[in-house]
Amino acid sequence: MRKNLLITALFLVGFTTVNAQLFVGGGVSYTSNNKTEEQRGKEYTTETRSFILSPRLGYFLNDKVAIGISLSQIFSKTTEIEQGTATSNGNLTLIAPFARYYFAKVDKFSFFAEGQLGLGFGSNEVKYENNSPSKYKLSLSSFSVTPAVSYSFSNNFELETYINIFNISYEKQKSTLEDSNPEYSETNTDFKIGAGSNLGAITISAIYKF
Repeated sequence: MRKNLLITALFLVGFTTVNAQLFVGGGVSYTSNNKTEEQRGKEYTTETRSFILSPRLGYFLNDKVAIGISLSQIFSKTTEIEQGTATSNGNLTLIAPFARYYFAKVDKFSFFAEGQLGLGFGSNEVKYENNSPSKYKLSLSSFSVTPAVSYSFSNNFELETYINIFNISYEKQKSTLEDSNPEYSETNTDFKIGAGSNLGAITISAIYKF
């Protein structure tokens, strides 16, 4: 069983610059994901909760091309239940330059693709029931190209929806156990391409153009 819950609260900050196509925007999101699997006759349950704060600043080079940068703060908690219970609490700061290309416009709807290159760092604490917690340093590099659609309420204000289907994404994350001698680390990579990689993941944000 899998449930995806996304609650997005939007915020905007702004400033003005003469003759510049600047835009600002972002969102605050909460995601809940519960997953139960059966392996070798045993049931495994994973519960994940995450909170993401993601302001962004961009600049339109012309009607079709925009560039910018986003800064995301990600807080997450994962609980895995097998024979015992393991809880993981993490936080990650992600800096991501982006570029987007608008390829179609129908009335108030605009369709575009956005490419993003992310570099992140943070920490994670893992605790197995009554054992002492283990602390890890995190580093992350990622790349993604995602289709999106925006709806224009006016010449300045737009709502945007990123849908993670027909997308390309690559992520490499390294976890290093603190105070380990010799150093102990794990590296995980994930590459996805095509439809259906995560049908439940929809992100809504807003931008304001000057």
